[in-house]
Amino acid sequence: MMKRLYCSGWLLMLALCVSAVIPDMKFRRLDSRDGLKNTQVNCIRRDSRGFMWIGTTYGLDRYDGYRFKVYYSHANDTLSMLRNNVSDVQEDIEGRLWIYDGVDYSVMDPVTERFDRHPERWLHEQGIPGSIERIHIDRHGHYWVKTYHDGLWVFNKRQGLSRQFTFGNEAQQLDPQFGVSDIWESGNSLLMISNNGEIVCLNTHTMRISWKSNKVQTLSNLRNVFYAIRTDAKKNIWVLTEGRSFVFVRSLGKWVSSATEALQLMGIEGFPSDMKIWDIASDKHQQLWLATDHFGLWVVSLSERQKRQFLTVRNDETTISDNTLRKIYRDQLDRMWIATYMNGVNFYSENLFHFRNIEAGNINTVCIDQQGDYWMGSNDNGIIYYNRKTGEQTVFNKSNSAINTNVIVSSLAASDGSLWFGTYGGGLIAWRNGHFTNYQMTGQKADLAHNSVWALCEDQWGYIWLGTLGGGLQRLDPKTGKFSIPLNSENSKLASNYVSSIQLTEDGRLLIGHSNFYSWVDPKTMTVRNCTFDAEIGGIPSTPYTNQILQDSRGLLWQATMTGVTIYDTKRDRIWLFDRDNGLSDSMAGGLIEDARHTIWIITMHGISNVIPQLQSDGNWTFTVRNYNSRDGLQTGPFNQRSAALASNGFVLVGGHQGLDIINPKDLGVGMVREHPKVSGVKIVDAPVRNIEGPLQIDYADNLFTLQLATDNGEAHNRTRFAYRLLGFNNQWLYADVSQPTVTYTGLPSGNYTFELCILQEDGTLDEQPYRLSIEVLPPWYRSWWMLGFYFLLLAAFVGWLYRRSQDKLRLERMKMEQENRHQMAEMQQHFYETVSDELRQPFQNAFDSLNGIMQRETDEQRYEQQQLLFNQMEQLLEQVNKLFEDDAAKKKMQPQIQELEIVSLDEQLVKDATCYVEDNLDNADISVETMAEALAMSRVHLYKKLTSLTDLTPSEFIRQIRLQHAEQLLRKSQLTVAEVAYRVGFNNPRYFSKYFKEMYGMMPSEYKNTVG
Repeated sequence: MMKRLYCSGWLLMLALCVSAVIPDMKFRRLDSRDGLKNTQVNCIRRDSRGFMWIGTTYGLDRYDGYRFKVYYSHANDTLSMLRNNVSDVQEDIEGRLWIYDGVDYSVMDPVTERFDRHPERWLHEQGIPGSIERIHIDRHGHYWVKTYHDGLWVFNKRQGLSRQFTFGNEAQQLDPQFGVSDIWESGNSLLMISNNGEIVCLNTHTMRISWKSNKVQTLSNLRNVFYAIRTDAKKNIWVLTEGRSFVFVRSLGKWVSSATEALQLMGIEGFPSDMKIWDIASDKHQQLWLATDHFGLWVVSLSERQKRQFLTVRNDETTISDNTLRKIYRDQLDRMWIATYMNGVNFYSENLFHFRNIEAGNINTVCIDQQGDYWMGSNDNGIIYYNRKTGEQTVFNKSNSAINTNVIVSSLAASDGSLWFGTYGGGLIAWRNGHFTNYQMTGQKADLAHNSVWALCEDQWGYIWLGTLGGGLQRLDPKTGKFSIPLNSENSKLASNYVSSIQLTEDGRLLIGHSNFYSWVDPKTMTVRNCTFDAEIGGIPSTPYTNQILQDSRGLLWQATMTGVTIYDTKRDRIWLFDRDNGLSDSMAGGLIEDARHTIWIITMHGISNVIPQLQSDGNWTFTVRNYNSRDGLQTGPFNQRSAALASNGFVLVGGHQGLDIINPKDLGVGMVREHPKVSGVKIVDAPVRNIEGPLQIDYADNLFTLQLATDNGEAHNRTRFAYRLLGFNNQWLYADVSQPTVTYTGLPSGNYTFELCILQEDGTLDEQPYRLSIEVLPPWYRSWWMLGFYFLLLAAFVGWLYRRSQDKLRLERMKMEQENRHQMAEMQQHFYETVSDELRQPFQNAFDSLNGIMQRETDEQRYEQQQLLFNQMEQLLEQVNKLFEDDAAKKKMQPQIQELEIVSLDEQLVKDATCYVEDNLDNADISVETMAEALAMSRVHLYKKLTSLTDLTPSEFIRQIRLQHAEQLLRKSQLTVAEVAYRVGFNNPRYFSKYFKEMYGMMPSEYKNTVG
């Protein structure tokens, strides 16, 4: 058995050595699940801004590394592209895109995102007449334009120079029947092939025709078909048409009529004889990539004479997505893009995957011995030893070794070099000096307490601590082989006998995870302190069953559960929960490990998350999360609980159903392209707008906008993390979502802002050069400059009106004062007349009577005359007094009686009418703002605003207050019960009546009734 395993390992190493030149490549896929609108792809191109342009049979897709934006042809929109079938995309020196649909060209302005359906007009302005047949923009920015009637033109835009190659049979002329099928640039050479197979080679430096050839035309004997022309790294020329290949083998100086034959001449054999090639390309290692029909992708090393085939593998998304491939494109960053026939785009980059897998079955646990080799505990095949140097695997199981079970669930590499394995139902296994020793439960006090050993740990004195599945915690002295009396819930404070993990912390204590949160155990005194996570801290739900618990080098506690990971800062009494909703690749967390960089790796069912904690200046923690799954090169899973280990070289090892994954944290981010952040698009009120190339101006009415974040990398499924802030609104750095990074703002006050965007580095630091975007939120129409001028005029008019009103008011006040004065004088007169008339009239009458008596007795005529004169004067005075009183009486009799008016304002009338309406419908529980507004002939909004401004009560509060006031009277004056009163005043629920009555009067209705009664 051992000999067969050794031979298998040797053969594996031999195979690895043979294919070492061409690695086992892993790919990322882009398809309809990612937003690609059509998965039949014709061409791929990366522009100078980092966008990937994917031409499909129906539409043009733009990809920024996170999301797609599609452009279609619209018959009624002359600013859209001419047709939807996109065959080729090229970028000119001004950043415009030339879109070829197989017949005509459309030119797109990437800033305005508008298409010019007649680019020949621009060429006419540059001195190139005629209609465009084909155009090629070379790496120098020169335009090579083949027209239908005027031959071939080359135009140097920078220098404004052009040259024409006319039709004719001379060396520097083109055949008049030369219809361009394809153009390919190789170094300083530009190869053009016609649809009849004729080849013309031009020099892009001298702008002259170098040579012509009709050899392919002779070999193929095909007319009016599509020919594709390519060159490889060895300058061999490949012509592909109708499933056939014609290759000029430069080392032999001859053409051959099949790709298989050409490859054989180059020293590479073993290709299918019926292999059809649709496209070829060379990578940066000068390896030849062949896109075939139904034979997948072939990568050929011409120098090493090796080949490797890549086919789609079901349920493995790191393989190519289709076996029929149409185009291969190498971008400016030496990454390879593959267009498939039906399944979208595949992407390959050497720096894309940093994970390696050892196929060893279903691995539950792993530990590393003193030589750095791996000992894996499997779920069904015992213990597997892996030699890192040779790649050899040795299996120790129940059938060939002295172990009791094949189900290994925990492992430990002790400081003395011994290895320990916990099993499910098979006890404890020790590997020492090349031999296995089994420990099983016997029922004796000094023996193993339970046969299911779920966790293992070594303390500072070399004792082995065991966590069992039902027997609690136990200590083993490896020197004597004696077990201590177990700590369990019956003989100690240990909260649970189901122990899942054990960790020796820096202070020498044991951190125990179990089915009831966790416990601290002092290994010296055996004292136990049970702990839980307080759900009231931050309002975070807690899960008692702990899959694993870890205290990191910062002192943070990490609890992995089936609902996520709980993080607890014991110093600051803060708690966080991470699950799928806020960053983890999966909510079912089964394992934790801290690497040499002090970042935390969280093992979930179908992915692994790397978390970088950072302590901020304000004492709060931030956590940067990066997720990895099968698309990144990990196994598809599921991963097993507590299956992670840290090797001495810093590698993180994780076991799962497809073997052992090996992660080198130092490689993550190494060799990655230097990328720059940008805003790739904007949505205003969920409607996309143009690209962002300058300041963004937002109308106040559209003050709900989303910024789409990206970089100029263009990588498929980009994992770059972003930090952002909006200066002028919030200066604090915030973090965008990883998978779809966007930032949405709504209701920003009008003004000027600066949006800053930074790339979050692998170590959690920010890029020093942020991207900046100026944003102006325009004021609402009522705050625009012309409205401000109108407000000024309105204010001036209002001030004038106030002045006139104040003057009118003063004048009215003066009139009122004068009227009041006249009224007071009249009252004084009346009072005087009423008071003085009788008192004044009687003395006059007495004086008349006395004077009349004297005059009757007077004998002296002179004195009589004098008396008569005095009498006449007194009589006139009395007549005047009587007349005065008579006139006043008559005047009083004729004076109209004006009734004093009661002046009531409209506001007072509104409150009065509203009160009457409520009182008239007091027992109706269904009255509302709407019914009141209808009864008062007002709109609901107007009633709400008016009543609120007059009473400081909303209409609902106004209705409720009147009900409660009547209820108070009924409680005080009637014998009705509380419930009867509630229904009498319109409350359907006496409980709500009691609640609101207490809020208004400070006591319950029943208390109030007893108090006043």
